Amino acid sequence: LGTTISVLVLVVAARARLADIQGTWTSAPNALPNPQLPHVPLLGNGRLGAAIDASSHDRRAFPFAGSMNSVDFYLNTNSFWSCVDRTDPACQAADPDSVAPACCSVVALGGISISLRPVFSSALAFTAVQDISTGTVAANLTTAAGSVLALTSAIDRWDAALAIQATWTSAGSDPATVEVYVSLWVQGASSADGGDNTGHPAPVAVGCASLSGEATPCSNPATGEQMIYATRTASTSPHNLTMPVLAALAARLSAPAASYQISSSVGPTNPAVVTATVPVTSGGPGISVVVSEAETRGPGLADPTPAALRDVVNRTARATFDNVREFFAQYWNKSSITLPTRPRVEALWYGALYALVGLGSDDPSVAAGGLYGPWATVDGPNWHGDYTLDYNYESTFFGVYGANHPERTASYYAPITDWLSAGRAKAQRQAALAHGSCPATALYYACHLAPWGLQSLDTMTRYMSWNGHFAALPFISHYEYTRDADFALRATVPLLSGLNDWWACFLNKTKDASAPDGYYYNDVNSFNPDYEHEGQQVPNPTIAMSFVQRTIDAQLDLWRQLNLTAPPIIADIAAHLPAPNTAKVAMPTNFTILNNTRCHQDSWTWENVPDVSSCEALCTTQPGCAIFSYCPPIGQDGCTGQHDEPTPLHCWGYVAGTQCNSEAGWTSGRSSGTSNESSIFVAYRGARLVDSDWFAMYPVWPTEAINLYDPTAAWMWSVAELSARVYIDFPHGRGVEVFAMAVRSGAQNQFAFTPTAVLRGLEAFMDNYFGPNLLCYAPGGGIENVGMLQAVNEMLLFASPNSPAPGKAPPAPLGEYTLRLFPFWPTDEPAAFAQLLAKGGHEVSASWSNVTGTVDSPITISAVYPANPGTVTRASLEVPWTGGTVSCNGQ
Repeated sequence: LGTTISVLVLVVAARARLADIQGTWTSAPNALPNPQLPHVPLLGNGRLGAAIDASSHDRRAFPFAGSMNSVDFYLNTNSFWSCVDRTDPACQAADPDSVAPACCSVVALGGISISLRPVFSSALAFTAVQDISTGTVAANLTTAAGSVLALTSAIDRWDAALAIQATWTSAGSDPATVEVYVSLWVQGASSADGGDNTGHPAPVAVGCASLSGEATPCSNPATGEQMIYATRTASTSPHNLTMPVLAALAARLSAPAASYQISSSVGPTNPAVVTATVPVTSGGPGISVVVSEAETRGPGLADPTPAALRDVVNRTARATFDNVREFFAQYWNKSSITLPTRPRVEALWYGALYALVGLGSDDPSVAAGGLYGPWATVDGPNWHGDYTLDYNYESTFFGVYGANHPERTASYYAPITDWLSAGRAKAQRQAALAHGSCPATALYYACHLAPWGLQSLDTMTRYMSWNGHFAALPFISHYEYTRDADFALRATVPLLSGLNDWWACFLNKTKDASAPDGYYYNDVNSFNPDYEHEGQQVPNPTIAMSFVQRTIDAQLDLWRQLNLTAPPIIADIAAHLPAPNTAKVAMPTNFTILNNTRCHQDSWTWENVPDVSSCEALCTTQPGCAIFSYCPPIGQDGCTGQHDEPTPLHCWGYVAGTQCNSEAGWTSGRSSGTSNESSIFVAYRGARLVDSDWFAMYPVWPTEAINLYDPTAAWMWSVAELSARVYIDFPHGRGVEVFAMAVRSGAQNQFAFTPTAVLRGLEAFMDNYFGPNLLCYAPGGGIENVGMLQAVNEMLLFASPNSPAPGKAPPAPLGEYTLRLFPFWPTDEPAAFAQLLAKGGHEVSASWSNVTGTVDSPITISAVYPANPGTVTRASLEVPWTGGTVSCNGQ
C-alpha cells in the first residue's frame, strides 16, 4: 500500500503541473495550408488529424464566408495517399529500379470551417488553447464589441470523427442571434498552396442529406438533424492494390439548417464546398457538429452513398468529448515526470507524448503517420510526406518505450513488414549491381517508403544499404522493453534475419594482419558502394558499421533468448568488424578480397593523381598512409591489375594520428598517447570535419554503438564525445540526435558534456524551434523531433545490460539489466519521475532531492513485462548513495 501511495503522489503532482502545460495562441497563425507542419493547434487519434487555423478563404475561393471570420479545421488521415503504377514516368523518375508495385504521395483531404456571417465591420480576433491534459482545443472568435463565438473541439478516442461544440455569447450592440456558416470542403486537384499538385485527383461529390431520410433535404432543410458531405478520390488502383482510393467527409449538424449552398463548379481545379447556415442564439445550447471520415478501398468502387454516410456520423458530440477525456486521463496516468527547475523541458516531454497520440495508433491495422502525420494540408508535401528511413520515420518513436507508451508504436511496424517482399527483390538487384550474389532471404530497403508495401514518389529512394537496419531499431527495442516473444518471432526475427543475410553477402571478408584471426568484414564495394549519407560514398562508413554492429548483436542476443540458432557467419561478422571510418578517406589497411572476386575501380576520391607511382610517392609523405589494392590477383574475375586502371587514378589513403586535425578544439582536452586511447579513438580523432558532415556519425546513439556505463570498452566514450561534438551547436543542431548522444557521452565522461550544459543547450534549441503547440520543429518542418523525449528519459533513468564476467560469453544472465537512476541529471536540481519503463520490462518511479543529494525513499520497481508468463524478470539497481529503501513488485 505504501508503494502504491508513493507512486500515486508522484502521478498526482505531475497531473497538477500538466494542467498548466498548454499550447496558446493570441492571434491567428495564418499558416495553413502548408507543405510542412506549421505551428497551429493540433488534434489527432492516430487515424484522423485536425490542424486548426483562422485565416482567409481566398485561396480556396469560398463563396460563402467572409475573410478572417472563420475557424478552419483541416482534416486528413494517415492513409490518404495517391499512387501511380511503377511503370508510370513519375515512379520511374523516383526509382528506375523500383520493385514495389506503385509509387505514392500523401495528398490533402479537406476540412470544415465554422464562420460568422460577415456583418461585422472588422476582422474578428482569434485566440486558442490546446489543452493536452484533456485532448481538446478551445478556439474563440471575438468581435470588436466583445461578443464571442466559442468552439471546443476534440477527435474521438477510437473512430475517425471530429466533434465541435459552437456557442455564441453576444455583447454590446452585436445581435443576440447570428447565422453560423458550417462549410464542409474537400481539396481541389490544383492549388497554389505550396505542395506538388501534379496529377492529383479532383473532388468527385458534394451534397447534403437528412439523417431522417427526407428526399429533398437541400431544398427543405429545417426538418431535423442534417448531414452535409463531400468526397475525393485519392487514386486509381494500380495492380488492384487494396488501398484507399476514395475518402468522404460527412458532417452531422445537431440543429436544422436555415439554408444550404453548394459550390457551383466541382471540378479539377476547385474545392468542393457545401455550406449549411444555422442560426445560433446567445446563451443557448449552440450547435454541435460531428465530422467523420470514411475510406473506401479496392478497385472499381462507387462513391459512398448518403445512406452509408449516415451510419458514419451516427454519433453525438458529447459521446466524443466524454471518451476523449477518459482516454487522456488514463494516458497521462501511465507515466509522468516533474522537473521544477526546468519547466520548458518538462513541457517538451509532455508535448511530444501528446503528438504521439495523433501520429501512431494503438491499432496495428491503421496506417502510421509519415513526415507530417495526419496533418498534411497540401497535395505532395515536402518529401511527399513519406516514411523516410534514413532517420526521420524511426526517430519519431525513439522515446516511446522509455516513456512507457509502447502501444503508440503499434502502427509503426506495418510499413516495414509490408515491404519484406519488395525488400527481398531489391536485395537481389542490389547484389547483382555489386557483382555478387545473396540468398533469397536477404533484405534491402529503399530510403523512402509508402504504406502497403509501396514506395514513395520521392526521388532520393536509392541510397544506402542500411535503410532497413535503421528501421529495425524500434523492432529491437520492442523486445528489449516489453519481452514480447510472440511479436519478436512474428516480426523481428524475419526482419533481422533478412537484413543480416544482406550484410553476410555484401560485406567483404578482407585480409588484415592486425585483425583478429587476420581478417575483417569491410563495407567496401566499388561497383555498388555504400553511403555515409545521400550521395556521399565512403568505405566502411560509420553509419553503416554502427548498424552492422547493432543488428548483428541484436540477432545473436535475441536468438539466444528465444532458443534459436543463428547462422555461424553472424557471430563471425560480430567478432571481425573493423573500426568505422569517420571521414571520406580509407581505413589504414591494404584490402585483399577473400569471399568475393571482383575488380575494385574506386569512385571515392582522396587525391586525384596521374598514376600509381605518384600515388605511392604521395602516400610516403603522410605517416600511416596505406594504398588500397584495386583488384584481386591479375587475371582473376576479368581484372587486369591496378596499373592498367584509367587515369587520373582515384587513390585511397588514410592519415593516422593528428595529421588531419586542422580544426581548432576538435580534440580539446585530449592528448595523444593516453591510456584511454585506442585505435578507434585515433581514427575518430583523425576525422576532419571538412571531409565529414554530421550525418557521418549520427547513428552512434540510436544504434547504441555507445552506451552508458560500459567500463569494458574505453573507445565508446571517445566515440560518444567526438560524435556529439559534430553537433556541438546545440541551439541549431539536429535535436533528436544531438541531445541523446550528448547525454550518453556526458554520462560516460562528463569532460565531454555536463548535465547543466546539455539542459541549457536544449533550452536554447527550444528558443529556436519549440512551437506554441508544444512541438520542436525539425528541418523540413517534419515531426521527427518528437523523439527528443528520449534524451529526457535517459537523463532520469537508464538500463544498461549487465556486463559479462571477463572472458565469458555470451553475456550472462541473458536479458538482464542494471538500472541507474538520474544518471545525467544536475545534482543541485530536483527531479522526479513515475513509471518510466526500462529495458528488461521494469516500471520505475523515483525522486531526486537536491537538498540531501540522494534519491528519496521509496524507489519503486515493478516487473510489468516478464519474459514469459509466470517467470521472474531480474534487474540490478545501482545505488551510488547511502540509505534509502526499495520496493520491488510491491515488496
